[in-house]
Amino acid sequence: MARDTLFSVPYSSGFPNQSIEAVIKLTGNQDPQQLGAHLGAAWCNLKMGWVPDSRLNLETLQAMWDGRNHGYHPVAGATLPVWNRGQIVDYLKTTMA
Repeated sequence: MARDTLFSVPYSSGFPNQSIEAVIKLTGNQDPQQLGAHLGAAWCNLKMGWVPDSRLNLETLQAMWDGRNHGYHPVAGATLPVWNRGQIVDYLKTTMA
């Protein structure tokens, strides 16, 4: 599944022509804070049914990716708090199976 799906399928832009599996394996400057890797793993967990939609869903993951440069707002409609890449990764770690 992750081997055959480009990262750009569930997430717009970023990591051109790379599969989710390839992004999960990136390190260092290729994926700061490993945000792409964690979002890729979270997508896999969703596809496998290991994370309930009430905890995390595709729309939330996409919003996290879209907010990677300007901040992600975890509370819909609120201006605060604003999470940076590291805070998004910290949250995603709590959802991993």
